[in-house]
Amino acid sequence: MIEIEETTKRFSRVYSCPDEIRNFQIRIRLEDGENEEVKVLRWQEKKFSKFERELYNDSKKCLSDLEKSYHEQVKNTMDSNDVVFTYTGDDEYESEDNLLFEVGDAAKFGEGYDFEMSLMSSMATPHLERDIEHMQIMADFGEYFEETWLKREYLLCRLCYSKNTKSLTVFPDFTKTNPYVLSVNADSSRKIKYWLENSSETSKADAEIISAVVLHEAKVRRDILAGKLSSFKCIVEEGKLQAHVFLEILRGKDFEGSDVYVRFFVELPEGWTSDDQLDGVTQASANRNDVSHFGFPFEFTLDHHRISEGGDGFASPKIYFEVMSKSSWSRFGSEGFAYSAIPIWSPGQHEFRLACIRVGPNSTRSNLRRFFVGDGFTCKDPTWVGVPSDHQGKVMNKFGTDSVCGGGELEVRMSIMMQRNAREVGGVRGMDETGTSRLRFLVDRLDSPGLVESVEKVVRAFQNARKNMLKARTKI
Repeated sequence: MIEIEETTKRFSRVYSCPDEIRNFQIRIRLEDGENEEVKVLRWQEKKFSKFERELYNDSKKCLSDLEKSYHEQVKNTMDSNDVVFTYTGDDEYESEDNLLFEVGDAAKFGEGYDFEMSLMSSMATPHLERDIEHMQIMADFGEYFEETWLKREYLLCRLCYSKNTKSLTVFPDFTKTNPYVLSVNADSSRKIKYWLENSSETSKADAEIISAVVLHEAKVRRDILAGKLSSFKCIVEEGKLQAHVFLEILRGKDFEGSDVYVRFFVELPEGWTSDDQLDGVTQASANRNDVSHFGFPFEFTLDHHRISEGGDGFASPKIYFEVMSKSSWSRFGSEGFAYSAIPIWSPGQHEFRLACIRVGPNSTRSNLRRFFVGDGFTCKDPTWVGVPSDHQGKVMNKFGTDSVCGGGELEVRMSIMMQRNAREVGGVRGMDETGTSRLRFLVDRLDSPGLVESVEKVVRAFQNARKNMLKARTKI
């Protein structure tokens, strides 16, 4: 008996089909030793196997309308040794893999599995198969036993098209360079290779449809962008400071976890407001050579109504980071906490290396728990690493807290842009000496009349220097 074994892993892929599925074509090339077979198949194109040709060639065995139709197609065709054939949506085909999967699922529940309840649930929520079309590309590696053909069918490619989403699922995916390899009779050296290629040709009408769809999407994106730009206020209201913060979490170093991600949030002191989202989570990054690369961008805008509120000073907003890890067994571990004040008063680009502190006792029991079940979500208040917002007083004592130093290092980059109204030239009430000096430096940097005056001074100095140079040249 022939046994077939896959020696190449196969994966499925979903493709978007903006044009008609009837234009789809797939090219399959199969090599079995010195024999080669090439076929270009259209969507739902029927190709008969050797077993089907013998079956439908006998009119007495054809009872249904579909079988009679197949009889008319095969009665005038010549017999061939082609291996590749197809099952279309009209054929009643069920792969052996699906049958084995269903039986295996039922068997694993044992006696506690309620088949009647499962059946009623399936009937209550039926799957709309009419919205999905199937097509299978098969190969028959059968052989004759005396005068009887013993078929041995194998699924080369399964195609599923969804009318609702206009998407085509291909399993296995189209080959690029390397073929899929099958081993026939594991004890022999017979290897079968086959390639799958998309050979569809886009018609002129379909090209026009695709072009119209692309232009429509571009127009929609342009309108969305125009709406965002129109809502962006380039002129800041009087009595208001506006800070645009562009944050990028670059990388983490020296963390224990294999897959690391970062959770973060921004804490606003009194007087600061924002309409943007102020928290987020990065993607998980594999820890390679004790380095986890994130490259995660995040931006937000902060507002401060400094004159209207009177204010007691300009406390800087803070951003807190919590580095987490997740293992293959879904063990969540805390890798450390860190925080940084956002340098509002220093517009420009800044890079920080933040040392992380891991909260928790450094004991044998704690280390065993961390290894086997994880120790994630142990700290209820991540602002503990900084100065909590509800803290009152000049001194804050953290002595006696169980923590582990050396929890790793987090690298972040912040780009700060400040805006204010140029007509505001007065001072600010309620500022201490340090805050006043910072704000006056900021006012000098952002004051448009002062900037224009400085440019005019530079131009006048350049003109004077040019005149002096020309006078010196004439004297020589």
